[in-house]
Amino acid sequence: MLEAIPVTRARQNFLPIIDRVEAGAYRVSLTRHGRPVAVVLSYEDYQRMSETLKLMEHQAFPHRLSQGLTEVRRGELSPLSEAEGV
Repeated sequence: MLEAIPVTRARQNFLPIIDRVEAGAYRVSLTRHGRPVAVVLSYEDYQRMSETLKLMEHQAFPHRLSQGLTEVRRGELSPLSEAEGV
């Protein structure tokens, strides 16, 4: 869930916002004059997003993803233990 909160309200409630973000799947979009300017999310969410971006930067990723989706659609699934790099 991504809740939009004005920066002034977030400033007044910063610790409770951090507690909610840390406790679960809660993310906050901070707004200024109704325009999104920042996002507060858990460190775990940040790490997952960073790792996903690293994977997507790899040159072979788009081809491998497309190839994998095609295999899934055809029902050509292999056990994870047979996957490369596992």
